[in-house]
Formats: sequence, C-alpha cells, structure tokens
Amino acid sequence: MYSTEIPAWFIEGVATYLSEKEQGLPFNAHDPYEHVAFENLERPGGWENHLSDSYSPYTQSRAFIEFIIDGKGERVLSEVFEEMEYSSFESSVEKVTGKTVENYESMFLARFDQLRDLWKKANSLEVQQEKPEESLEIFLEIAETVPNLETVNHRIASLYRKLGDYDNTNLYRQKELELVNPESGAGLSVSYGYITEDLLFADVSEALMYAKLGVDSAGESERFWSEKIFAEVSELAKKVEIGQPLKGYYGVLEGEHAVTAGFSPREKVNLIDVVLARYPEDLSANRTALIELKEQFEAELTAQQ
Repeated sequence: MYSTEIPAWFIEGVATYLSEKEQGLPFNAHDPYEHVAFENLERPGGWENHLSDSYSPYTQSRAFIEFIIDGKGERVLSEVFEEMEYSSFESSVEKVTGKTVENYESMFLARFDQLRDLWKKANSLEVQQEKPEESLEIFLEIAETVPNLETVNHRIASLYRKLGDYDNTNLYRQKELELVNPESGAGLSVSYGYITEDLLFADVSEALMYAKLGVDSAGESERFWSEKIFAEVSELAKKVEIGQPLKGYYGVLEGEHAVTAGFSPREKVNLIDVVLARYPEDLSANRTALIELKEQFEAELTAQQ
C-alpha cells in the first residue's frame, strides 16, 4: 500500500517511539489529559485543528504505540508493516494483533482517563490526607502501566524516602535519571540534585560525586543552585573526613540550606536518626545539638497535626 494511506498518527508514533524509547514520555500524568479520536490525527494538517498549541500530538501517538507494544511486543510493528504490503492498514493491524484499531483506541483512551484518576487519588492521599503508604501503592500501580514515565518514578522515589526506605529510594531515583532526556541540561542537573539529597541518608562521598555532576550538567538558570548544593555537601564531606560528622550534618540541617531545602520535618527527623546511629562513637556536644534539633522538628510535626 502507499505510505499516504497509513495514518499520520501511526507513522509519527512509531518514529517517535523508536527515537525516544529510552526516554520518559514528555508529559506529566497529573496534568489534565487532552486527547482526541485518532481519526482526527490521520493527516498532519488535521493535528493543529484538534489539539491546542501546548499539546504535542506526538505524545498521544507514541503513547498509543507503546500501549500496543506492551501487550504484543516490539515485533508487532514490523509485522504490521509487513502485512501492509498486501492489505490496508486497518486490516493489517487486526490480522496481526487480533484487535481492530477501534478496539485498541477505546482501550487506550480509557486507560488514559484511568491513570489520570489514579494520579489524582494518589496525590490527594499524599498531600491532603498525609497517607504516604497508600499513595505509594497507587503510584506503583501506575508504574506498572507507564514504567517509563519520569514523573511517576520521581514520585515513587520521593515517597520511599519519606517512608525511610532508602534502598528503594535509590532504585527508583536511578530509574528517573535514566528517563531524563540527556540533551536537557536542566533535567539532568535537577535529577542529580535529587540523588544528592537521597544519598545524605546513605553515603556522603557518593552524594558529593552527584552534586558535582549536577554542577557540570547545569544550565545558566540552574548553576547557582547546583553550585550552592555542591558547596554545602563539600563542607559536609570535609567534616566527615576530619571526624566531625555530626557537626557536618548539623550544619546542613539547622537553618535554611539548598541541599535540604526539599526535606519535610519528618525527613529531617529521619536523617538525624540515621546519622546518630551511623556515628555512635561521636559523643561530642554535636550529638546533643542534633538531638535538640530533632526535638524541634518533632514539635513542628506535632503542631501540624
């Protein structure tokens, strides 16, 4: 068949998938979805007539291709193209997959709406209802459907950190990093910053390494903040090296600091507990100072209830 008989959404969806499959889908699942029937995306000229300027039709097309591949495997693409040598696009899809394009479209758009509703519920459980465990369960459910969505891996990593599970925090933060567009300096720098924060709970030397990566990958707008994080972690690493770890951690927890700016009072309490247990030999006045600082954060938590 002629290429002009293949819908534009399929051609562009396959092309976008193949060129970007190692990257996360470029949209946030918590934003309202805008999607349209694929019959309105059959010709390039029709895309602009049915979708607003802020929305990329490539996103919907690529997501649909991934939806089919999740059920049939990547081989399905070449099989459809091979079958199209002898029959129409619609017939080829049905023969290869056992479903019509309309069947897939109905299932796909329903899944779009389902994920939107799940995201809203998970967000409410975490932010409004303060139920991180239940929120995490839903985000993990979402990740089963869209594992290559950068934002869902970010939320899962952050929830694991909030719950004190640092192994899984690192696991999902690394997944988030893998999905960042390598050509996006801002995205890389921000992701390195999150990993730096996480590693304060585990390994200061690794935290310093990622803080340096954050500076190296930062664009002009992120450089000041990245350099500030690097300077703070460098000072902490020096304190650890000279045998004053508790003084170093007190320095990044007391007052306002870039590397702990995103920490909730609960996460600060958790970090202090981790640090006190890690350095039992440090019986200096810094231990007392950290314990008193922990009590301040606990008082904040009580006041918030």
